[in-house]
Amino acid sequence: MQESELILAIRSIRDEWQVEENIRVASEKLRQREMERVEAEVREAEAEASKAMDEARMQSQKILDDARNQARNFIKEKEREISEQKQALETEYQKKLEDLQAKTEVLEASKESAEAQSRELGYEAGYQEGMARFQKMVDSLAEVLAGIEAQSDRIYQEQLPGILLFVKTFIEKVVGALSDNLIEVVLNNLDKGLKELSRAKKLKVVVSEQDYDTLMVMEAEFRKHFTATTQVELLKDASIQPGGCLIESELGSVDATIETQMALLNQELRHD
Repeated sequence: MQESELILAIRSIRDEWQVEENIRVASEKLRQREMERVEAEVREAEAEASKAMDEARMQSQKILDDARNQARNFIKEKEREISEQKQALETEYQKKLEDLQAKTEVLEASKESAEAQSRELGYEAGYQEGMARFQKMVDSLAEVLAGIEAQSDRIYQEQLPGILLFVKTFIEKVVGALSDNLIEVVLNNLDKGLKELSRAKKLKVVVSEQDYDTLMVMEAEFRKHFTATTQVELLKDASIQPGGCLIESELGSVDATIETQMALLNQELRHD
């Protein structure tokens, strides 16, 4: 190979190397720009998620305050109605009692008079008639008292289902609103369940599909609820309502789903 050909070959190799280097540099710049774009989108998504969480928190607090006020007003109104009905029954009871006492006094006087007259005249029929009239008044008094007691119990039983239904609906409304808007409900239920499984080393946390997506975005916050030595697997289940969770471990499981909590609450309300 002549010297000129050698020089041309060297220049060709150098040019090819320079092209490859330029391509590498350009690729690195493109990769860097793409990473910066992705990071910017992640920051923007986190900011939007934080803003949505703040708005949801404010909305849920407003719903909670409104529901509490409605519950207070409802209970006050029912207490007032029951108090008025009770007062009316007591007034009626007192009036009937006074009437019966007055009639009883008359009958007792009649009885004594009849007894005296019967003893004096020896008329057994008059004595028996007086005793029968007296017994009839006593029976009438017992019936009135029993009727008033039954009426009072009936009013209470009629009001109780309405109060229980309102309280149950009120709680479902509040819990539902929180579940739809605040991931903190899931985390609170999670903390409650973890208290029963504090010694577990391997956990499976099953949540709703909606909460699963949110928790994946907030994975760092989610992991703070566990110790560093605990192995945690986050799963999703379409049958679980937002806000609830199911925790499984080698020590057992804890059902902290909204459905189970509402069922227990409804059972306690009916039992009480």
